[in-house]
Amino acid sequence: MKWKCFLFVILITALTANLTEAQLWKDNFKSKDSKWVEASGVWDIEDGTYKQTSVSDADNVFRAIFHSGWKLQDGTASVKIKLGPTQSNINTGCLLYRMVDDNNGYASCLHLLDKRVTIAKVIGGKYELEKSADIPLKSDVWYTLKVTLVDSHITVFVDGQEVLNHDDNSYHRGWVGVGVIRTHSPTYFDDISVSMQAPVSPHGKLAEVWGRLKKKR
Repeated sequence: MKWKCFLFVILITALTANLTEAQLWKDNFKSKDSKWVEASGVWDIEDGTYKQTSVSDADNVFRAIFHSGWKLQDGTASVKIKLGPTQSNINTGCLLYRMVDDNNGYASCLHLLDKRVTIAKVIGGKYELEKSADIPLKSDVWYTLKVTLVDSHITVFVDGQEVLNHDDNSYHRGWVGVGVIRTHSPTYFDDISVSMQAPVSPHGKLAEVWGRLKKKR
């Protein structure tokens, strides 16, 4: 009986360890990491923020992608965004994720003019709207934009409140980044954080661990 209890503890511990394997990466922009690749636009580090200063009336997209050795599949990505004030309020800040290259992936954006948050696909450098929700955005205010990814499901949060969810199978794994669309004033980014959870099947792990334990008997 004691042996069975001991075996059960080992089994649960091994399974839990596999289920909780994750990586965490953060950047507070105290200095520019060499892995940031500026795909387009003018980007600078200013007072501990990542600042984008290009100006465009068209639907031009300016992006900076973090070309790291890992790529986000399932997990969470978040960033703080501040949209600079303009007379026309044309300013949009985006969190990019599962970017397979500099021009293809997903984006969740805060749109100051339309006062909405969106989920879009980046295809060949162009943004294609998938879903949107109204939100009372203001200029010169920091907002925390966060996305969680589980398989094909995308959930978007602003300041901790769930605002959008969507399912799409176009991109499964890729880099993170930041970007802007149609901007008339500087856009600021800070405290980007990425938590990557390796997708693990509990049933598969249970059988694997149980098989190893039986061989040791």
